Amino acid sequence: MMRPRVPLDSKALRSAAYDAETETLEIEFATGSIYQYVDVPADVYTWLLKAKSKGRYVTDVISKKFEFRQIGLPATPDDALESALAASIKRNTPEMD
Repeated sequence: MMRPRVPLDSKALRSAAYDAETETLEIEFATGSIYQYVDVPADVYTWLLKAKSKGRYVTDVISKKFEFRQIGLPATPDDALESALAASIKRNTPEMD
């Protein structure tokens, strides 16, 4: 089971999680895109967390050596605006009984 993603101190990456049973590494990029990398040894995840430049480590090591698939797309500005407006309307609309 995938653990919750941990925040990363990086301009390029937001968070990462690792599932030791399936050797799956999940990375959320600053753009909002989410990728899963398969057959990743645990030490690669450990080194990602320790890397001074996490974005470079993903580019130079992880993306070049492991298969991946995109599982999440970034929200478009229109989607984000629509969600914010809907939440605002809901908060500011009195409930009818």
